[in-house]
Amino acid sequence: MMGIVWVAMLAFGAVWAVCTRGPGSVAAMSISSAKEAVQLCLALAGSIGLWSGMARIAEQSGLTAALAAGIRPLLGPLFPDLARNSKSIPLIASSMAANLLG
Repeated sequence: MMGIVWVAMLAFGAVWAVCTRGPGSVAAMSISSAKEAVQLCLALAGSIGLWSGMARIAEQSGLTAALAAGIRPLLGPLFPDLARNSKSIPLIASSMAANLLG
């Protein structure tokens, strides 16, 4: 169903652009948008690589375990069925810290 909606939106947008700006501008905008998409992907790949590396360093240095120990009093009431030595506690603590930091 979503595929049909997606194709309908693309078709409507292409027809609208041809009717309002002409077919030449549609081709130029398509090429320009593809170039911008590639630039965005490259920029995001760099930042994702940086923060993934930082997360791996924090995990190996024990920072996430220390963070989990600090946030554990908050996690108890939120997740009462979670075992105290569960492997998911440091991951939940890291996620909560990232959300708190913005």
